[in-house]
Amino acid sequence: MYKFSLGFFLIFISILLVSVVNGSAAIDESVEIKSVIDGVSFTTTSEDIFKLADVETRCADWDNSTGFISPKSFLASLIVGKTGYLDIDSLYLTDNSGNYNRTDCVIYISYNSSHYLNINQVMIEHGLVIINNYENDFNPEFWTRYTLKQAIPEFPSRIIIPILVSVTLFLFISTKILKERRNSL
Repeated sequence: MYKFSLGFFLIFISILLVSVVNGSAAIDESVEIKSVIDGVSFTTTSEDIFKLADVETRCADWDNSTGFISPKSFLASLIVGKTGYLDIDSLYLTDNSGNYNRTDCVIYISYNSSHYLNINQVMIEHGLVIINNYENDFNPEFWTRYTLKQAIPEFPSRIIIPILVSVTLFLFISTKILKERRNSL
């Protein structure tokens, strides 16, 4: 029969927590949306400029006369005048590829009392943007349209992971040392 070890149990729990936390988003900032610049960029009432992470418009000069809604007007209908809850990229804080110095983010808005709506995902689902998965904190493959409000931690997951690993290692090493001291007595 296998002997139960507290250290292995703690490592198992840490791995589970890391995988759960890593799959959720983190709200870094809440902002009031003032206007939309283009199909992927917007400004806040504090005049900050943000860009939807990992997406690009299908066509920069989409003609509304074709009967298709433009990415800019669709994005505006979703977010202007609302509070946006931003998961900001911490790897590369700004996107300098365009005409603006923009901060990359995944933007959520309140959908109902229990869910946020992922605007980046909505834009993808409507075919107004295409995925361009840059090297950053985000992975569009794991985005969902709705996210439970309690599933989003109030501080970034990149802080939780090192804390969990450190605590697990500390407890594992401490139990080993205590066990060795008990055996030497």
